[in-house]
Amino acid sequence: MRLCFEGCAWLDGQMWFAERRLLLDAVRSYAPRTCAEVGTWKGGGSTYFTALALEENGEGVLHTWETDRGMFEAARRTYESRLPELARRISFHLGDYRETAVVSEVDCLMLDGPEDAGQTLEQLRFFEPRMPPGSLLLAHDWHTEKARLIRPLVEAGTLFRIVARVDPPVSVGFIVALKVGP
Repeated sequence: MRLCFEGCAWLDGQMWFAERRLLLDAVRSYAPRTCAEVGTWKGGGSTYFTALALEENGEGVLHTWETDRGMFEAARRTYESRLPELARRISFHLGDYRETAVVSEVDCLMLDGPEDAGQTLEQLRFFEPRMPPGSLLLAHDWHTEKARLIRPLVEAGTLFRIVARVDPPVSVGFIVALKVGP
């Protein structure tokens, strides 16, 4: 409980308690092996909690892409020097995921990039064909502009089925969905 309230002292993160707990529980329970997220930021939000759950599960890697060199270097250095047990669960990538994607299959996708609905939709369209049925979709800021274009696609239930969620007032919206379609 305390971990989900405080996060990591060396890394800033932008997730609320309920969101952190749901992410941690989902990755622990479904035990994905190959996770992807676009936007590492400072590494203390979804990056940290995904890596923590993967380490507790004893397997898996998170591929995280960051386009800002300063943010990329700071996060990578912090993990290597202060959190080496988690660093082994993270593959940091500098650059655009569309140009540097190194994974052919992803069984966990975290959508939490910039507050831009078009970019979020583009990320989902890029990774969804790489996600087999049963893969996890995690989406932060579910009730903001960021998720506006993916919300109807996911809520339709044809490609994904929402299995858990947190909403206001304890969250800005965070969903866990399973891929059900081809």
